[in-house]
Amino acid sequence: MIKIIMLAPSIIIALSLLSCNMAEAKKNYTFAVVPKSTSNPFFQSVESGCTEQANLLTQGSDSDDIFTCLFTGPVDQDATEQVAIVKNLIDAGEVDGIALSVIDEASGDEIINSATAAGLPIITFDSDAPNSERKAYVGTDNIALGKELAHMFQSRFTKSPTATGMYAILSDTNPNLILREQGIRENLREGWEEVSGSPTDFGSSATLGFEQAQDLMKKYPDIAVLFSAAGRPMRAPDDAWAKFAVQYPDVITISVDNLPEQMELLNRGLVNGLVGQQPFDMGAKSIDTLLKLSQGSDVMEFVPTDMEVIARVSPGTPFNSLAGDSPPSGGMVNLPYAPVSLLLLVSLLL
Repeated sequence: MIKIIMLAPSIIIALSLLSCNMAEAKKNYTFAVVPKSTSNPFFQSVESGCTEQANLLTQGSDSDDIFTCLFTGPVDQDATEQVAIVKNLIDAGEVDGIALSVIDEASGDEIINSATAAGLPIITFDSDAPNSERKAYVGTDNIALGKELAHMFQSRFTKSPTATGMYAILSDTNPNLILREQGIRENLREGWEEVSGSPTDFGSSATLGFEQAQDLMKKYPDIAVLFSAAGRPMRAPDDAWAKFAVQYPDVITISVDNLPEQMELLNRGLVNGLVGQQPFDMGAKSIDTLLKLSQGSDVMEFVPTDMEVIARVSPGTPFNSLAGDSPPSGGMVNLPYAPVSLLLLVSLLL
């Protein structure tokens, strides 16, 4: 009996040390995801992706680690406010990494480099700052996305391989949208003319984007195709884009993104084509990438997310004078992203 009593304090001490070691092994990870705008449905899908991935990591953790996605940013697109939010995150020292969708490249470079200097892992998603010290970019290849917009138009909605005409791009000054504009121009055949006033700059305003589309069509009624480098103009209130499509039935409209409002317009024959992105995956992959960096692992500099090509091919779709015979019936063609050569082959077969 005496022997057992003498051992008891040793057991208690050992158990206490074990408990401390277990507590030290358990870690709470918080990763901040900073979009351009928290009110934009695209970025709300990013939030869903990062939150779900954080929950999955928590549920699957062998060491009972807890993972949190802190989704924070300006309500409306504002570069100054976005930088201030990131600076506060750096100064507070309460997050283990930051994913940033860059609004302004110059100020984005500066705040990213500040995070790196503070020893905080930082990456970009959706919109990149390649000249900064960010560790990785998660998202779409934006030049390829722009090229896909042009390819869809030329392979599906022009009468002949030599057709030319006027075009315009609805856009803003975000780095990723500028790259999409570049892709459109690079992939359009020689002879296509971009009208004066293109690209536009609608910022975060769906209403302004719609109004700019109207202004371009009033000034250049012979525009063959309107490209939208983001889906914002189609989210203008009061079904404004539908009224625009009825007012200008001969212009082809092809846009980035496949958010629910855009899919509804496509189903109604009020948009000709969409090239969708995967914002949910951007959120999830951002969390995974930041976790690897926080644990000292190497990551790919470019973590790609897919594109989805969706073209309207049912009768009744407005086709401009460049279009040839009506496409076959059958509703929409929904294609996963594929090389341009493969998409061209599919287009010819259809």
